[in-house]
Amino acid sequence: MHIAQQIPDGWFGTQGIAELPDFAPLQEWYLNSTISTPTDAGFYCKSNGTCRGSVTGAGINWGCDSTSQTLNLLNPVNENTVVFSITSDMNYDYGQPMLFLSAVYLSNVDDSCIGTITTDTCNIIAATVEYPVLIQNTTVTLIHNNLLTNRSVVSNYTSKGDQNSTTPNSTLAGPLIGLNSFMGKYIFTSANLNYPPTTYDSVGSIADLFYDRNPSHYTSYAYENCGLKWSKPTDYAITSFTEFMFRAALGVANNESLFSNKDLQNFTLGFEGTELRYSSDFGYLAGAVVLMLLGLLGVFVLLWGWWELGRPVTLSPLETAKAFGAPMLLGAGYTRDVKTIIEEIGDEKVAHDGDEMIWNGVMSASARWEMGQVPRVRSRNGSGGSGYDSPSGGSVHGNDEGGNPFGNEHAIISGGRPRNLGDDGSGGGGRGRGKGKMRASTRLRTIDEISV
Repeated sequence: MHIAQQIPDGWFGTQGIAELPDFAPLQEWYLNSTISTPTDAGFYCKSNGTCRGSVTGAGINWGCDSTSQTLNLLNPVNENTVVFSITSDMNYDYGQPMLFLSAVYLSNVDDSCIGTITTDTCNIIAATVEYPVLIQNTTVTLIHNNLLTNRSVVSNYTSKGDQNSTTPNSTLAGPLIGLNSFMGKYIFTSANLNYPPTTYDSVGSIADLFYDRNPSHYTSYAYENCGLKWSKPTDYAITSFTEFMFRAALGVANNESLFSNKDLQNFTLGFEGTELRYSSDFGYLAGAVVLMLLGLLGVFVLLWGWWELGRPVTLSPLETAKAFGAPMLLGAGYTRDVKTIIEEIGDEKVAHDGDEMIWNGVMSASARWEMGQVPRVRSRNGSGGSGYDSPSGGSVHGNDEGGNPFGNEHAIISGGRPRNLGDDGSGGGGRGRGKGKMRASTRLRTIDEISV
C-alpha cells in the first residue's frame, strides 16, 4: 500500500491560506467514499475472505481529560449557557505545538432538572501510527474501534510548519495546522440553553445529531420540563480527525509530485475466509474399488477364451453383421476379419426406393416401413433377409432366369444402371408370375444407388 509516514509541510497550504493540491481527502471524508487499493497483485485481498492487519502511516496521537459540573436548568440566570459545543484551536503553551480539541455536552438531567455538563479536553500532536485496517477485495476499511481503544503509536514528531509564525501567509503549514484548518470548521458546533429549558439555539448541525430525543432516557418530569441532553461527541471528533489524516497520508503517497518508493509500505495481514475443502471417506473409496473390480471380473468372465477364435476380433459393424448371418456377407467365409470381409465382398451396389433395400443388382418390391418391422432385403437369387411380405398379396421375386421383376418398368442391370424393358410384359424368358404380381403392386419410383 502506498501511504506516507509523515505529512510534509506545505501539503495543506500555508498557515494563513489553507489549500490542498488535491481536495480528494476532504471530499472523500465528507462523503464517506470507499477507500480502494490498486488492482495489482499483492495490493488486494482474495475475494472469498477478509484481510486484517495494521499499516504504518501519518496520523495523530492524543490524550484526553474529562471534567464535569452541575447546572440548574430551571434557574433563569443560566439562560444562554453553552450546553453543547465542539471546538478546536492551536496551542503553543507547552513548548511544542498542539491542537486542542474541546467537547462540551450536557450529559445528564435528573428529576429536579439539575444537569451535568461534561467537558472533554484533548491535546493532539502529530505522529506516525499504525492504522488497523480491514481489506476485502480492493476495499480498505479503517477499524475505528480498535484505533480508539488500542491505538499503536510508532513515533511522535513535531513539524516546523506547525510552529507559531509571524508570517503565516508565507509559512508552509504543518499537519496540525492543516488538520485544524480543514476539519476544525466542519466539526465546530455550539448550542445555548433557552428558557424555559425545553429548547436550545444551535450553530451548526452536529448539535442536532447528538441531541438525545429518546423519552425513555429521561424521567417523566425531566422530559416535560427540561428534556435536554446530548451524547458524547468526543469519539466522533477524534475518529473524524484520524480518518482525515489517514486519507491525507494516502493522498500524499499517491500525489504525482511527492510520490516516491519510500511511501510503499509492505505489511502482513491475517486472512479470514471460507474455503471449500474436500476430505476422503475411505469407506466409500473401498466400496467403489470393490464395484470396479467386480465389473472387471464380469467382463473378464465374458471374454475368457477369446484366444480360441484364432483371429483378432473387433466390434466392427461388418463383423457383427457377419456374425448374425447377413445375406450380403455370406460369401466372405466363416472366419473373416474386417479387412478380409472387405477384400472378399468388394464393391456392392445398394439401392433404396423407400420400401426396401436392393443389393447385388436385383430388387423385390414389398410394402412400406411400419413400426417395429423392417422391409425385406433380397438377393439376386430371390433369397431374402428379415422383413415382412407385402400386404397387397405378396412380393415380386427376382430370379436368375431372365425374368423382369419390375413389371415392365425398370430393372437393375450390371453396373446398377436402370434400363427400360418395354411395355409388353416380356422380359426375355421371364416367368408370368412376376408380371402378375407387379400389377397388384404400385409402380416403382426411381431408385438411388449407393456403393458400400
